[in-house]
Amino acid sequence: MKVLIVGGGVGGPTLATLLSRQGNDVVLIDKTPQWKNIGFGLTLWGNGRKILRGLGIDSELAAFGYEVPFIRAYSSEGKQIWKDLQFGDFKDLGGSVLIVPRAHLHELIIKAIPKEVDVRLGLSIESLTQSEERVDVIFNNETTESFDLVVGADGVASRVRDLVFGNKDLRRYGWRFWVFWAPQDAPKSPYAFS
Repeated sequence: MKVLIVGGGVGGPTLATLLSRQGNDVVLIDKTPQWKNIGFGLTLWGNGRKILRGLGIDSELAAFGYEVPFIRAYSSEGKQIWKDLQFGDFKDLGGSVLIVPRAHLHELIIKAIPKEVDVRLGLSIESLTQSEERVDVIFNNETTESFDLVVGADGVASRVRDLVFGNKDLRRYGWRFWVFWAPQDAPKSPYAFS
């Protein structure tokens, strides 16, 4: 099967490697002209680590990560509001919970891509047309190619999703998520998770 994967973050190259190992003809594209190792950190649960073991990079990645033993939440008065969630209890699901630098994870995933994968950087999709037999793709360099399958792994602002479904249903919800690191001996905050 000839597969186009759009997106060179974490998911795209991982899928490209796994599909190539199964004998598929894989093309991986990303709009950036060179690999960028961006981002902060990622929390990998056991099922994700199982995939990384299949790529042969979990043990090397674990050396750069932090295994999370538990999480604890406090009320605004500083009272513990739930029993510790022990992540060690999840080991049967593929391994312990690990926080890793996203840049290092990405670097290891990129190194694991087999030479059989056709990696094309600086390339994006202009349009795609699906028929019963194939998907015809026009790239930003005005070339055209046909694939049996196109996978959109191009993130939150996915061009593939826009081309297939449109963006009429996208809306902002106003949510924010903040993450920071603090030393273990830092003063306790009434809003702390540890």
